[in-house]
Amino acid sequence: MASNLKWMVLTGLFLGAAACSSGRPDYAIPDLSDETRLSIAQGSLIGTKNEETGARAWYGIPFAAPPVDDLRWRAPRAPSVWDGILEANNKYAACLQYNERPILPGKKGDLVGREDCLYLTVWAPGEATDEPLPVMVWVHGGGNTTGYAGFDDFGRLAEQNDVIVVALNYRLGPMGWFAHEAIRESALEPLDASMNFALLDILRGLDWVGENVEAFGGDPERITLFGESAGGFNTTALMMSPLAEGKFHRAIVQSAGFNVFSMQEAETGPKDPGHRRGTSSAEAIEQLKTTGALPADISPSDPDFAERLRALPAETIFEAYRAVHKANALGGEIGQIDNTADGVLIPEPFAQPGNAERFLATDVPLIIGTNRDEALVAGLGNELFTAKSFGLIPKPRDKDAYAAHGAYPSMLWQVLGVQEPAKARSAALDSPVFTYRFDWDEEGSYYFTDISTLVGAVHGLEVSFLSGEFAVPDADEKMFFKEETKASRTRLSSQMMSYWAEFARTGHPGGGTQQDLPAWQAYGDDTSAGESLIFDTPADGGLRRMRLEDDVENLLDDFRTDERLSSDEQRCATADLMVEIAKSQGVALDPFETTKNTFCKKP
Repeated sequence: MASNLKWMVLTGLFLGAAACSSGRPDYAIPDLSDETRLSIAQGSLIGTKNEETGARAWYGIPFAAPPVDDLRWRAPRAPSVWDGILEANNKYAACLQYNERPILPGKKGDLVGREDCLYLTVWAPGEATDEPLPVMVWVHGGGNTTGYAGFDDFGRLAEQNDVIVVALNYRLGPMGWFAHEAIRESALEPLDASMNFALLDILRGLDWVGENVEAFGGDPERITLFGESAGGFNTTALMMSPLAEGKFHRAIVQSAGFNVFSMQEAETGPKDPGHRRGTSSAEAIEQLKTTGALPADISPSDPDFAERLRALPAETIFEAYRAVHKANALGGEIGQIDNTADGVLIPEPFAQPGNAERFLATDVPLIIGTNRDEALVAGLGNELFTAKSFGLIPKPRDKDAYAAHGAYPSMLWQVLGVQEPAKARSAALDSPVFTYRFDWDEEGSYYFTDISTLVGAVHGLEVSFLSGEFAVPDADEKMFFKEETKASRTRLSSQMMSYWAEFARTGHPGGGTQQDLPAWQAYGDDTSAGESLIFDTPADGGLRRMRLEDDVENLLDDFRTDERLSSDEQRCATADLMVEIAKSQGVALDPFETTKNTFCKKP
């Protein structure tokens, strides 16, 4: 997926190098509050109350049985009941992941979290209401290799807009996605034959929400599934699954697209090595044999094969993936193949490049959009576009070339990941689709370099506006969020939350919760056909509707003649990045590879 591209973590590495303090708390455990006592089917629990946001929160509620031992690589089972009162303040419950940016307790780079990780977080307004509230279920991003349910605090979203927000953990890396015949043949029930165990975790979480959210004040008939980056791709993957029908009633997809892999790619790798997008299960198994973790002569048909795999230490499996992927890895990412058309959860034809039917499988209201500068940060890691003052502080060699290098891949992401699904859905389905672009880029200067120029409206930045936290992991928050922008960005944050919440409430964002914002029209409406809502502050144009580029051919034509890119080397690097974006969106690569070959010298 796009979330696994190497340049996606460059922002994090840059932030870490320039950081002088952390933008996150020191892993404090929230205090329990008597105001949060309640009971659900599993038992009684007590949560927390945040004095700053006013919201109640319950952390670390189990929504499935621990997926360990013989339940590794099986569909999640229902959770057990508990005795006594569950203290729901375990904010840092997380699935196994490398702590490359220390977002969890533990040392940087350590494997942190646990296999027993299927827990969720619930936020609710501080005061209970008489009427059931709409429910928003968050699927976190992080390349499907990092992140957890308690990372972003959605208390402000819940408190200010009268919604219930639920965030789910799901198995990450090879624990969440693993394709092998021995695993399929050892299935104890039909869903065990899937390889999308993380997606099944999210479905189990949705079932839990449907069964229990009324106890928190939520309406089980108004559930919105929303996610960013990998979480957005996971949301669209579930929109392709007939097994998800009826489990959610609206969807919001941020900085993602509609794409799934083929079983061949997930299990043994792509036919064309040049189309590689991650590590296959077969490659990881060969690495396990190389290290002696598995016998070198063991065959997949061995009756003990699945049992041996399930008995391996989790650390051994993660290290095998890391070793295979190290040539392409950056910042410790392991890059497994994730969402796959396995014929169990997701129909196999959806893996065919350019299959537009995957856009249409679930007819629910949809918000979908990207950030204007998704790929701008790619220039940070390329000496063609960036130099370092004093060997440390990055600056563009040429601002125009740097901007163009990031603009074309970002626009391509918007065309393939937003415009094409929106056109298809608005033409074929009854439910409306609403498109947006997030443009906020007012970071300004920091230590003699211009963050706005280097990263702009970068991938993932909009999540801070939906939580209102305005904090960046492992970095000085003043790098992105300065005191002089506080009032305007806080207002933009409130506007975004208002639109998201109204959409969760009614299936149409309209003018926001208070109906005091510009009307957000559906993509296919006669009065605004093809227009997207732009999110920005008044200093840069404010909230407004705009028709964005929606044609790949026009985009490529503009790229070929753009004089901001002054050499074939710069055009080659930019075209190569567009190929990676196209791979992440599951389209035929021919026009992008042809463009790349025009400018890239043959080896």
